[in-house]
Amino acid sequence: MPNKINYIDPLNIETTLSKDKYNIPIYQRNYAWEAKEIEQLIQDIVDYASVHPDKNYYIGTLIVAENNNFFDTIDGQQRLTTLAILTSVINNEFKELSWFNVLNIRFASREKSMTTLNAVFEGKFPKNEYEANIKTAYDICKTELKKRIDENKITIEKFIDYLYKYVQIIRVKLPVGIDLNHYFEIMNSRGEQLEKHEVLKSKLMSFFENSDKRELYEYCFNLIWEACSNMEKYIQYGFTPAQRHLLFGQDDWNELVVESFDDFVLKIKSNNEHSLNVPSYQQETLLLNIDEIISLPAIELQKANNDDQPDRFNSVVNFQNFLLHVLKVQTDNVDVALDDKRLLDIFDLCIPEDSEGKENFAKMYIYNLFKCKFLFQ
Repeated sequence: MPNKINYIDPLNIETTLSKDKYNIPIYQRNYAWEAKEIEQLIQDIVDYASVHPDKNYYIGTLIVAENNNFFDTIDGQQRLTTLAILTSVINNEFKELSWFNVLNIRFASREKSMTTLNAVFEGKFPKNEYEANIKTAYDICKTELKKRIDENKITIEKFIDYLYKYVQIIRVKLPVGIDLNHYFEIMNSRGEQLEKHEVLKSKLMSFFENSDKRELYEYCFNLIWEACSNMEKYIQYGFTPAQRHLLFGQDDWNELVVESFDDFVLKIKSNNEHSLNVPSYQQETLLLNIDEIISLPAIELQKANNDDQPDRFNSVVNFQNFLLHVLKVQTDNVDVALDDKRLLDIFDLCIPEDSEGKENFAKMYIYNLFKCKFLFQ
């Protein structure tokens, strides 16, 4: 009998958070666990540690796909991130864990999320702006952990021992070659579903998988999509001030100066090459001596103004319907029904079958979305 490939690994939490590296792909939803989920997780662990201190407690599954030196997290990212946050709280506030000396989770092309998770890991929050849900989760873990162990009269040492030795997560590795986009859609057809536009976003971004510029394309695609998705905010406020100058003109940001998605990519790439506005895991360390630092151009500190306080308004169309309007404009197809309940099916009818056609479709569509949102507001 041929040897079986081991696709299923039961891992304790210490191994999960210290052995391998995990990437949260950009098509995944943002971290969204709130107090009730976090409190329930801590209470479940406390209960099992009290009643069954020498038996394993299986916390759920973590579905991943191997991607170079990382595991792309397809399902279970909320649980995985919460465990990293809880472990950071324990390490910073209760008892140092010698094995927890580096974060093994990264968020693809989400600088604010990554900055916040790094601050959580250090237990220090020197800046004013962080990803609210991640920062709040740290505070909830800190408060609830002390409360639950006090109420149940167990020591923090007992909780730690049980959490990292006996709490198990089942990691399932998807076979190489599986259609991740198709799997992602099927997986989200049950339970707490992703919005249809989130599934569509992942489908369109998957068309870049064979490109040698995949990460750059995905980063730029996500920038546009996120800037356009809030229908109650001007698109300019979805970008940093430096990016606005490049995309909407130097004066009042009221002129579209980008002619295609490739043009957008070139401008964003140029901006990132001359600033630190790139995902933190992509940044390289810059080593300068004192003379080199002194010789750098002076940086003018600007006073806070209202430019970053977005004007809000009520849109006459929701985002999913707007996506269909853009598709109708792009294809000039009278058969494109403006029925957001059929969003994915309608797009499937318009997407080419060949790989090159799919990539070109995604490029053209995301640029048209960008342009239409600019003209619409």
